Amino acid sequence: MQPNQLIEVFKAKDGRRFIIRTPHLGDVEGLMEFINDLVEEDAPISSNAKVTYASEIRFVADEIQRMLEGKQIALVATADEKIVAHATITRGSNR
Repeated sequence: MQPNQLIEVFKAKDGRRFIIRTPHLGDVEGLMEFINDLVEEDAPISSNAKVTYASEIRFVADEIQRMLEGKQIALVATADEKIVAHATITRGSNR
């Protein structure tokens, strides 16, 4: 998968336009905001600490590298140009 690869566009019942695509380096700030908002909400996620801009740049760059190597699928969903979801599937190395 390539960075910023469009997967699907759809309109929700409430009229909002959602885009599902792969992440790219331009998503660093939006992903940082997304995770930090979840941390503030005490959402049940794997991290309980806010991330910095520098750490998020490394995270996104590493995620893109793993996608390009075929080791990972990563997706973001946006609504009204704001990231509202992020998911990854990583290929295991048990075989």
